[in-house]
Amino acid sequence: MCAKLLITVIAAAVVVMAMCVAAQTSIKPRYYVGFVNKTGHDLNGVSARYGNSEVAAAGRLMKAGRAIEGKLSSPIPSEAEVRWDENGTHHAVKTKLEGIVPKGFTDGTIYFILKADGAVDVKAIKLRDTEANARVVE
Repeated sequence: MCAKLLITVIAAAVVVMAMCVAAQTSIKPRYYVGFVNKTGHDLNGVSARYGNSEVAAAGRLMKAGRAIEGKLSSPIPSEAEVRWDENGTHHAVKTKLEGIVPKGFTDGTIYFILKADGAVDVKAIKLRDTEANARVVE
């Protein structure tokens, strides 16, 4: 009787461990996408795209403003395209994410920083790093 109970307990433990391992390997990244306007102008149509899919849209972004969008679980690609309209001119800038956003990045924000020269910087900041999140708009 004791041997049978012991085998049942061991089998149950193995099943629980297998379920935990499966859950850990299927965890998707969860992160936000942020936009920071350092152009010196109000912007319209601010968005980010992964390939053909729009993943975040801030729309209007005031001068020196910041917007944070959604909680995404999409895989992070090697590059993204950021689009915006500024003073009647449309901008579409491809920016590298690979090597800037750590592999498996989760629980943070990928910031696209739109600059006065038309370039876009990228910063990946963990949510718990409140100081870095506050400084991103400086």
